[in-house]
Amino acid sequence: MIARIALSALAFAVISCSSVDMPKGSSKGYTSARLVRPEKPPTYDKDIPNQASANRMIQKSLAANFRANNFQVGEGSSDLIVGYLVLVQNNYSTLALDDYFGYGRDSDAIVDKAQSIGVVKSTRPDAFEAGTIVVDVIDAKTNELVYRGHATRDIFKNTSDASRQANINSAITEALQDFFR
Repeated sequence: MIARIALSALAFAVISCSSVDMPKGSSKGYTSARLVRPEKPPTYDKDIPNQASANRMIQKSLAANFRANNFQVGEGSSDLIVGYLVLVQNNYSTLALDDYFGYGRDSDAIVDKAQSIGVVKSTRPDAFEAGTIVVDVIDAKTNELVYRGHATRDIFKNTSDASRQANINSAITEALQDFFR
């Protein structure tokens, strides 16, 4: 529990810095969304096990969250575009998986701040691996960032797909809770 609180504080500190834009718009006035999908699905090497299935789970959870809040979710024209960035951190490094974040977003600033706070300045005494998801909601007509939310969870090896999906669902719901208020 203490580790989860520390990671949540870390994620908040990472993304709430002045160099990283954190708009907190809401879903009011919007009715449809589409998820960022790269032209070519990424191919991950052996260093990132299960990432392809994690992306499918994230996409499923994002679509379910928007549908649960009365949004139409599809591939064509929409009011909003939803992208996400996954950060994986441990005691010595930060890895960014930005294939589904979309173009024109400054993921480097988020990664730099996460590395500085989560690794360089970390006071966490244990060996850890944590994942943070950053969800961007963009107005499709203006290309303006309407909302950015995030959530952090510890990553556990050898968990079932059902457990991974539940963890992802929880993180997505947390990341979007203020958007759907």
